[in-house]
Amino acid sequence: MGEGASTFPISAKAAALLAALLLPAMLSLGVAGAVAGGMAQAAAGAGGDQIVAVARAEYDRGEADGTHNAGGQKYWSWSGFGSRVEWCVCFVEWCAGQCGLVESGLFPPQGTASCSSVIAWFQEHPEKGTFHDNDGSYEPKAGDLALNGTEHIGIVERGNGDKTFTTLEGNSPDKTSNWAYTCGGSGWTMFITPAYPAGAMGSGALMEGVDFTMTEAAFVREWGPRIDAFYERYNQAAGTAVPLSGYGDDFARSAYRHKVDPRLSPAISINESGGGRVCWQRYGAYDAWGWAADFPAANWPDAIEMHVEGLARGYSEFTDVGSLAHKYASGEPEENIQEWARHLEEYMASM
Repeated sequence: MGEGASTFPISAKAAALLAALLLPAMLSLGVAGAVAGGMAQAAAGAGGDQIVAVARAEYDRGEADGTHNAGGQKYWSWSGFGSRVEWCVCFVEWCAGQCGLVESGLFPPQGTASCSSVIAWFQEHPEKGTFHDNDGSYEPKAGDLALNGTEHIGIVERGNGDKTFTTLEGNSPDKTSNWAYTCGGSGWTMFITPAYPAGAMGSGALMEGVDFTMTEAAFVREWGPRIDAFYERYNQAAGTAVPLSGYGDDFARSAYRHKVDPRLSPAISINESGGGRVCWQRYGAYDAWGWAADFPAANWPDAIEMHVEGLARGYSEFTDVGSLAHKYASGEPEENIQEWARHLEEYMASM
């Protein structure tokens, strides 16, 4: 919807377009979804999605820049070590730290470096997690910790519903990796399901980690590839390139000039149109954001600039996703607004 009005609610758009398109989207968040005209339907354990999104973003950045995060210095130095250690635990702890799980005491303390220490901590704090043997009877879910005895640890990205699962791992071998395994084997001996907080709808802060003190060129170099990687994951899920693929630099440049969170416009485009796949033609062929108003853009760069400028003009007072959602999706039932906000947070967390 957006600044014009909710003349055509999300539910109405979805119903009108459902026959034309039902776009499966396995975004790299441990969230299976479908985008039809703009509303994604979640189907995964929400508690572990945030740490999966962080881990996936780290893996993707390493793939994009060709370093594969080799050596893991970013992670073991965050854990307080002055020189390299075996850093699979450090990677998990770093990801948990970015989600506030270490500071809040829901994960082992910063500086934990061994799998045996992780196991012992959860055993000493049974309210913080549940153990599962990898005997084939349990199918792991997003955010579970997979352990190979006391030798190695990874984050479960998702369970696939067929007794297979994928992981995001550090120090495997000496880089970040994304692997697929079969339950009941593959060397993993157990899983731990941390007691993740349910998470309040829309609690995610806007502008977190965004630095406008850098030059525009540096800002575009940082955020352009991250936005492109976000759309590329969506492309892989959809099996085809969505129209807004490859415009990461345009999003970043407009965000810098208007001082808008660079993740916001790309995330809204997925929520509203599957990245431009299903534009509401009445308002313009390039309206990927459900703006529900005259949208006379002649091409995608113009459309991106128009949307980001509109966000700066009409939404700059909001500091969290939930508050913004209540204006952007105004006129919708509260449950629709909550769902819209939750997906927006998930998409933004993956960039």
